[in-house]
Amino acid sequence: MKRRILAAAIAAMMLAGSLTGCGGDSPAPAPDAGSAAPGAPAEEGAQSPVKIVVYNNSGSIAGAGSEAGADPAIMEQIHQWMLENTGYDVQVIVPPAGNETEKLNLLLAGGDQVDLFWGDWSEYASKKVIVPINSYLDGKGQDIVKAWPEEAWKAMTDKEGNIYGVPRSTPNLGNPTWIRTDWLEKENLEMPRTIDELDNVLRTFKENGTGGEGTIPLLADIAGKHSSKGLHNSFLGAFTEYGYSNWLDPTDNKIKPAELQPGFKDFLAKMNEWYTKGYMYPEFASLSKDKIREIVKQGKVGSAAVWYSNITLSLYDLQKTFPEANYDYQHDGLEGPSGKAETAMPASTTGALISAKCEHPEAVIDMLNFIYSDPANHMVTWYGPEGMFWKWKDKDAHIYETIGEKTGYYAEYAFAIGLPMETAVSGDNPQQARHQEYLTNEHTDLKRGKIPFDSGIVYDPAVIKARVPGASDISRMLEEETINFIMGTRPIDEYDQFVQELYDAGMQDWIDTYTEMYFEQVK
Repeated sequence: MKRRILAAAIAAMMLAGSLTGCGGDSPAPAPDAGSAAPGAPAEEGAQSPVKIVVYNNSGSIAGAGSEAGADPAIMEQIHQWMLENTGYDVQVIVPPAGNETEKLNLLLAGGDQVDLFWGDWSEYASKKVIVPINSYLDGKGQDIVKAWPEEAWKAMTDKEGNIYGVPRSTPNLGNPTWIRTDWLEKENLEMPRTIDELDNVLRTFKENGTGGEGTIPLLADIAGKHSSKGLHNSFLGAFTEYGYSNWLDPTDNKIKPAELQPGFKDFLAKMNEWYTKGYMYPEFASLSKDKIREIVKQGKVGSAAVWYSNITLSLYDLQKTFPEANYDYQHDGLEGPSGKAETAMPASTTGALISAKCEHPEAVIDMLNFIYSDPANHMVTWYGPEGMFWKWKDKDAHIYETIGEKTGYYAEYAFAIGLPMETAVSGDNPQQARHQEYLTNEHTDLKRGKIPFDSGIVYDPAVIKARVPGASDISRMLEEETINFIMGTRPIDEYDQFVQELYDAGMQDWIDTYTEMYFEQVK
């Protein structure tokens, strides 16, 4: 369904001449990025300011109460702050939780103004739905360029050198196996170092009902944030040489998907064992970010194989009800028969993208650069107006302290997403303390896991679509049948039959196409 809506959105954008972007009634010229402020508010009788519409599906909007929406008065205060400091009328569209992509595609298909949004550039660029931003970065994005490392920019760049968006991530480890340390202490257990030791921890939590009625020994997902897969990213490396990664098969020198690695069947068998024994939350295949955090806050989760922020940003609320509760993980890396269990996420092809219908893309980059140019600007967009929920404890060192409970604003204007700005500030904010600690000290500690074999390679979806007619069927089969094997609705002894079904659906075309693109980029 998502693919059909996206196709409709692309077709509509290609045909519609009425879609506006970065517009105003009479757009003012973009401000000079070299001035003290990127722009200035319009004087009386002057032209209307350029309007920028941001669909904030970056993942920044979160926190207890976010589902009810922000306080309009706070939103307007930040809107006016942006206007006064940049000269741009920046409007935010808040996505519906759980249907972010569907809503975006419907907006694009309907011709609504959407100038900036987050997505995988490789999906949109070949259809000319987004624009390269090289020249705009050169003109007005100096602080953005400085913020991100080379690996991040490479992931946002095609083979001709076109940069299609502002990065969202750097190589990172985001799926440690979190475990309630107070439960370990209660059961006289140590932090597990191996899959076998983890197996014992899960069994103990289950048999003893450590968290009381409804104890969940393992909360995991298979379709997590930023394209992560909790079960795969957390555990697959324990059973396969390359973890959750494409790999080069030495028998024929071909690139193949993770699911065809020796050991993947063993991974499925272990996941099925945990599921069958009742260790794993039964609805793992349909969990959303919000549902995961809701479950964690109930205090019944003994361990979690989910994107890290689902734990770090839930801990504060959890501890309000269960003060003794705490989560940690094996900092040396969980181990299995094939080595480190966790697989890193490479620098992503997902980032902030500018619509091809945007009339003033330079204004969008100028506005973003304003946020990147000063941690104080980032603080307002992320935490709200200065003096409302936060204040500087040491402005020169960019250390802040919080004021009361942060309610009514949930980072709707936070557009500088990712490590560069999120680690540019630090503070005593109890709501963000564990999250900040992880981001600053642990997120890029790559030694505890495996690096994807083809990290840095960009596979063009347009090429895949043209050369692999069965690509969508293969993707569907890999997702659906993996879930079926884990849940036991398909027996593990049919795994070899499943592999043959993949080849029948066109897996050899997939292998040949990915292999060609891989070797084109490693020469």
